[in-house]
Formats: sequence, structure tokens, C-alpha cells
Amino acid sequence: MGRPPLTLDQRRDRQVNTRFTRSEIRALEEGARARKMGVTAFVRAAALEGAGQPLGPNPAELGALIRAEKRRELLRIGNNLNQIARSLHILVGRERRLASDTDVMICIEDAREHLGQLQELLVREAAR
Repeated sequence: MGRPPLTLDQRRDRQVNTRFTRSEIRALEEGARARKMGVTAFVRAAALEGAGQPLGPNPAELGALIRAEKRRELLRIGNNLNQIARSLHILVGRERRLASDTDVMICIEDAREHLGQLQELLVREAAR
């Protein structure tokens, strides 16, 4: 299932050609880089802001930021699960014994909590 078609007001089907000097282009590139935007999106945002109509975030760039944040969150959750497993192994190894049912249940509950967070994250992402 693809994304829904854009309305006429959402389509960017008009073009304005503008010439810049090399130093102006460098300034635009630096400004865009500082704001983690492409040059085109940066110029569009600056022009609209100057016209008194601030532009919302670029959907593609916003999507990339969301994906990056989701990836960081997944990495955090994975790291937490690894720490739980490592703690269980250290506990068992240090005390030279098998893990008790209680030890295992505590680790399972911790893992369930983190997996629940992962599930919520994935459900929210799928709803977008």
C-alpha cells in the first residue's frame, strides 16, 4: 500500500530559478548543513520564512529523523536486553551455581518490559 496522493496544495509542482554566486552557494550549503537540511529545503524554508509563512519540516527529512530516532531507541532496548542477559551470566558465573528460578524470572520480567517498549514503538511506527 503506497502513500496517499498529495492534494494540489501539497504538490510542489512550481519552480523558481535563481542564480547565486559561489560565496552565496557556500553560505547556503553551510546554513543547510548546520540545520541538517538539504540546500533546496533550506532555501525554501528561508524564502517562505522571509515571506512570513514559515515552512513546516520537510517530510523526507522528518522521516529520516524519525527513523534515526527509532533506530537509536531500538539500539537502547537491545542494549538493555544484553545487559540483562550479561547480569544473569555474571551472577551465575561469580557464584558458581545455576541460576535460581527467581533469578531467571527477574531477568524474564525485565526482558518483557523492554520487549513491551519495543512493541509499543513498532505499533506507533506502523500507525504512521
